[in-house]
Amino acid sequence: MTANNELGKRLVTWIDGVGGYLVCLGDDVMIGQPASPAQVDIPIFADLSRRHASLKRDGESYVLTPVHTVSVNGQQLSGPVVLSNDALIELGESVKIRFRKPHALSATAVLTLESPHKTEPAVDGIVLMADSCILGALPHSHIRCRDWEQDLVLFRRGQEIFARSADPLEIDGEPADIGAPLPANCRLETENLTL
Repeated sequence: MTANNELGKRLVTWIDGVGGYLVCLGDDVMIGQPASPAQVDIPIFADLSRRHASLKRDGESYVLTPVHTVSVNGQQLSGPVVLSNDALIELGESVKIRFRKPHALSATAVLTLESPHKTEPAVDGIVLMADSCILGALPHSHIRCRDWEQDLVLFRRGQEIFARSADPLEIDGEPADIGAPLPANCRLETENLTL
């Protein structure tokens, strides 16, 4: 897991055999073009404004606020809207993003690009992490890891991220217990998984 403090509260997780995920930790995220000095949490290489739209977690809900042209499920927005599970967000003329809340007991949401655009850094999905993020094989997992036998749960305590699994965990090759926070740029392993 790699922390990226340059653009705010986010980290990148690379999971062996699964892919890369941008994990946004803030309650408010900005979506736009990756251009300096405008800093965005979810930078997308596309014909977008530098600050195109914002997403705010409000309890269990997510509110999408357009700054420039944004549609949800084919309806152009004129103001903020609460997103429903499986909503299709369209930014500008061509960027399509699917919004999902796969776990009924978690406020964490997942964004997946359905158009051929890329993020910076290039990842397979974006996680809007509330208190926890479930990695596993079941459909309610935030990050689907189809070949995993056990779930791995990332969870927050204050500003730190921790991990929990039924399998023993190692951080950078050393045994770890559930009470140890994950350091930046670490390698987390069990017998069956590596990230």
